[in-house]
Amino acid sequence: ITTAALTTTTSSGLEFSLPQAVADTTATLTTRKELGILWRTNPGKCLPANPATVLNIFRKEVLGPKRILTDKSSKKFCVPTEGIICVSERHDDFEHHRVQLRVIQTMYKALQERMDESNNLNNSYSKTTKAVSKTNDAVMETKDSNKTKNAVMEIKDIIRSKMNAKSAVVETSNSSGSNSKTNAILNSKTNVKKAAAVGKKLTIAMEAFQRRDRAALDKFIASGESGRYTLTDLKRDTNWDENWGYDMLHYVPILKFAQKKSIRVIGLQPSNAEVAIVEKNGIGGISAAVMDGVNLNNKAHKEQFVKTFIPIFSLEDDFGGCQEAMDVYMQRMYEVQCFREEYMAESAALHMDKQYYKSGKGGGWITILAGENHVLGRNGIPFRALRRMAAKQTASINSSQQKKENSSSKRISSSSSSKRNNSSHKRNT
Repeated sequence: ITTAALTTTTSSGLEFSLPQAVADTTATLTTRKELGILWRTNPGKCLPANPATVLNIFRKEVLGPKRILTDKSSKKFCVPTEGIICVSERHDDFEHHRVQLRVIQTMYKALQERMDESNNLNNSYSKTTKAVSKTNDAVMETKDSNKTKNAVMEIKDIIRSKMNAKSAVVETSNSSGSNSKTNAILNSKTNVKKAAAVGKKLTIAMEAFQRRDRAALDKFIASGESGRYTLTDLKRDTNWDENWGYDMLHYVPILKFAQKKSIRVIGLQPSNAEVAIVEKNGIGGISAAVMDGVNLNNKAHKEQFVKTFIPIFSLEDDFGGCQEAMDVYMQRMYEVQCFREEYMAESAALHMDKQYYKSGKGGGWITILAGENHVLGRNGIPFRALRRMAAKQTASINSSQQKKENSSSKRISSSSSSKRNNSSHKRNT
């Protein structure tokens, strides 16, 4: 999805041809004063770039159709969903970060709707169950009770209700102001709880931070709008200027929204020291404990990197006309790129594994914000993250199944042991 202005060249120098449909739609949308267009690559369609269109995409295609199941207690619920959303950026372009914020806000709204729908299913079930229970109780009382006694009780109830009505008028006139304040407080607390529940199902993963910045990011989100831990504190503790260097103001709206909605933010990047090792010694210089399984064999990914790399350097000026030197340097830089992408993918996968798979809390979504060269064509972070997340999810499923089998075998062993002890006892007797 792109909302950038239509040009014939991306910032990376990659040329592409614009379908006629794009030009036609752009002319139409300009007269309607729309912000821009969404060019859907797979179906080859143009859509207006407005919140309603993006929300519809999230509802139908990202979260997908609702699947309703019933648990053992006959309660209905919407099956939780999970996945990755990758939103590319040009680090120094504020418009790109505004689009990223809109995507995050839309995803949050779609998740909130889905959770509300699931809660409504449970609430309607609970109300129905209570109504049936009351009806059954009333029927039993009617059968077991005496009609005369019921008549006497009804008269007493009428007298009481009239007396209560008079006192209620007085109480209402005196406490209407306090009741409205109480309701406002209760509604506010309910909204905070709902926001926190939705926030737990969504994580923002940013290239702008390193994986080791987790404690500082958690502290920033937990502080809320109290001011106990500010953006200035976060910038200092994450060594922003040295580790990232781009204008932090571009990222402030995203960080403040995450803080307000209690959405966890994690860093993706390796440390500068780890990147320096790969720059100096190649991918073989990094230990398996830091990063293992770096894929260097994706042909389409390599071709995209070369197209980006060649315009940046000059064979004559930078390498003295030596093609071999340029090729060696380019290969080393490609290894650095793959290392960083694989590391960032692993950061996302580790979080999903810990937060959702091993904890058994159900589905969750992670929104990855990274440079466009890491996202274009999906061969950078997206496919690497998907591969690593799938591996961890499979391992988690296998582990839980193994635990069930072990506990089952223990119960069988315990049962057979008790049978042997019983038979031995009978023989002794």
